Amino acid sequence: LSLLADRDLEVLCGFVISKIKDGALSIYKIAVPLAFRGHGFGRYIMDEHMKAAKKVPGVYDVCLSSLPAAVAFYKRLGFKAFENVRIRSDEEMVEGQVYMEKKLRARPRRK
Repeated sequence: LSLLADRDLEVLCGFVISKIKDGALSIYKIAVPLAFRGHGFGRYIMDEHMKAAKKVPGVYDVCLSSLPAAVAFYKRLGFKAFENVRIRSDEEMVEGQVYMEKKLRARPRRK
């Protein structure tokens, strides 16, 4: 869990819940309050989270399931959408979600 708050820690500007598993940073939830949307907070949260993931050895990708309304946002961040992908997950899926990935670095080739 990562939080983005104002300097006084009184106003929550957004959060992200993620986990590193099998060489990927999996984003489970990201949220920015409606009043703060369109001001770059979501982009900042994602950019900082991906920057931190790049420093972790063995992390190669970022993956998430996006609501249809947010697909364009993630595409602007460099994510690629994969239509009709079935995801095995402990999380409940909302109908219409789109699986998306972004490469952080190339995976090593197996010998």
